Amino acid sequence: MVANLALDGVLGLVPRAGDLFDFVYKANTRNHALLVSWLQSPRQTHRSSWAILTAAALIMLALLGGSAWLLISSVKWLVALLP
Repeated sequence: MVANLALDGVLGLVPRAGDLFDFVYKANTRNHALLVSWLQSPRQTHRSSWAILTAAALIMLALLGGSAWLLISSVKWLVALLP
């Protein structure tokens, strides 16, 4: 549900294209469908939620690691430029 709202919020910031995206992508409607799905079969939804959460955590760790590597590489490069 948070991913739906985050996607809607981030892409909604783009001028004109964001408005078109908001018109096509209905985050609240999707979240309502997720709630109805959970009410009908909570155990199955729980398993898929953990899979998505795990994938999101791995992606975030990869982004964090890449950012740290980029920062360290940039600092090393700047230090190498010093006389």
